[in-house]
Amino acid sequence: AICHLLSTDCNKRIIYQNYLYYIGGIETFLQNFTKHYKDKNITLVCRTMSNQAIINMSEYCDIIIDNDGTYECDVLLLGNYNGDVVLPRVKAPKVYQMIHADWEGLTKLSPWAGFKWEKHPRIDTIISVSESAARGLKNTMGYDSKVIYNILDDSPEDDMKAFITLSRATAEKGIERIVKMAKAFKEQDKHFIWYLCCSLEQAPRHIVEQIKSIPEFVIVKPGVHNKALINKCDYLVQLSDCESFGLSVCESLILGTPVIITDLEAFKEIGCKHGENAIIC
Repeated sequence: AICHLLSTDCNKRIIYQNYLYYIGGIETFLQNFTKHYKDKNITLVCRTMSNQAIINMSEYCDIIIDNDGTYECDVLLLGNYNGDVVLPRVKAPKVYQMIHADWEGLTKLSPWAGFKWEKHPRIDTIISVSESAARGLKNTMGYDSKVIYNILDDSPEDDMKAFITLSRATAEKGIERIVKMAKAFKEQDKHFIWYLCCSLEQAPRHIVEQIKSIPEFVIVKPGVHNKALINKCDYLVQLSDCESFGLSVCESLILGTPVIITDLEAFKEIGCKHGENAIIC
């Protein structure tokens, strides 16, 4: 089945997905699949799709937001179980159905209890992502399927950086600079994740809205155990206007994690040296 899907005889392939969230198992499968086979002329047609999913996927395939349009392709791959919705609008000599669910487990749970999926007559082959999924499909729906395991993306993200800030989210602690720094990284297409161990109730409303609009920020509830994250990150960031000491900066240096800081005497006093263990802005 996968050989035909990827055959050079196929000029156009469409994957139809009813909806895509920001991130999830199906979303990761599609991103890995289209990335791995980005030279295979794949178009993703999706009814509802998050903006971030569009950004993530558009690098590897064409994207169409479905508005009851008609389509033509050599191979159609259905990601959801509502083929009746799209099949009448697609001209395709070969149709595959993906099974991403454990139907044996799901049909024992609300709201899936009693759910029954019927294979559309135009579906040529059903593809399950594991033996477990195939067994569940057979036991609950009675259909055989071919097992093709999900493709994993084994390319390392060497340029991904992890930042952490343990601080009050107030003006003098540099919360606005933090947002400005994150925006500058995004403008330069830098890959990062940033743990903000702070209480956003202390930040100005317009800053909170900007933080929420940047998905690379991970808000962590403040607590005494947050410092366990420090040595898992590449840098601790503290962009204060003023400091008397700087405990989190000192803790970071002790743990061997360099810091990104503002040019303050208190930070230099505890041993921050630009180009050695610190980037002083």
